[in-house]
Amino acid sequence: MLIKIKGNSYFYNSRGCIGIYIKDGSATLIDTGIDSDYAKKVDNLLKEMDVLVKSIIITHSHGDHFGGNSLILDRNPGCIVYAPKLESTIIKNPIFEPIYLYGASPIEELKNKFFMAQESRVDEIIKEGKFGDLDIINVKGHSMNMIAVATSDNVLYASDSFFPESILNKYKVPYLYDVEDTLNSLNKLQDTNYDFYVLTHGGLRTKEEAKLDIQKNIERINEVNECIVEFLKEKNTVEGVLKYISQKYDLYVTIQQYFLNISIIKAYLSYLKKIGMIECFMDGKMLHWRTK
Repeated sequence: MLIKIKGNSYFYNSRGCIGIYIKDGSATLIDTGIDSDYAKKVDNLLKEMDVLVKSIIITHSHGDHFGGNSLILDRNPGCIVYAPKLESTIIKNPIFEPIYLYGASPIEELKNKFFMAQESRVDEIIKEGKFGDLDIINVKGHSMNMIAVATSDNVLYASDSFFPESILNKYKVPYLYDVEDTLNSLNKLQDTNYDFYVLTHGGLRTKEEAKLDIQKNIERINEVNECIVEFLKEKNTVEGVLKYISQKYDLYVTIQQYFLNISIIKAYLSYLKKIGMIECFMDGKMLHWRTK
């Protein structure tokens, strides 16, 4: 069912939220879910309300956020798709996501709907600032140029910019692309005062709940940074750091998750090198890392 938050702001399903802003018989979707079957449920509910989807705003290019685009576009003629510039390239060419995770022509295990959603057109690039009744906010970090969408009802569709404690407890070290950008976005969100925050993975959060979530996300990132710096007092490789963090946090590991986890570790190493805490060097024809 569609859940009304307040005013014109709704969402569907707290386990994989699609944001919905309805006004004058038309809807703007904030993301479309992982596939056509998922998006169809939302579109059917809107059709029962005599509401057509006039626009889609994709917050970022991970497959579980735009996999339903094709279904929505087929069933809503004239619908316009908006996405941030860097993210739009992957939305139009989904093979790029498994390529950047793998670093070469990707293995078949990375070519599923989670990593490589059905390709979609993007009609217009969306930027930070006013967008009709909505405000577009850059919250990059989890993805290269991710955005959040605020409505005139003082509701923020925060996408994957932070995670509730339940997700932190489950995944321990959530995916991010850039540690510095993530921290900057978290601090930026900590200064906001929306009445409600909607997370793609976590659903509806009150202002008070969101502020606690954001702080826990910051604390977890800082904790992982400290763990890596301590571990690298003796030189080691990327794989060595991955093994250490995987064991310390008892990370879930499959072939697919391995590539997400090693990408996460590389993001932390890049950040720690940038701020001068660690260095990398060649030794025995292998790249090693160590604390300065």
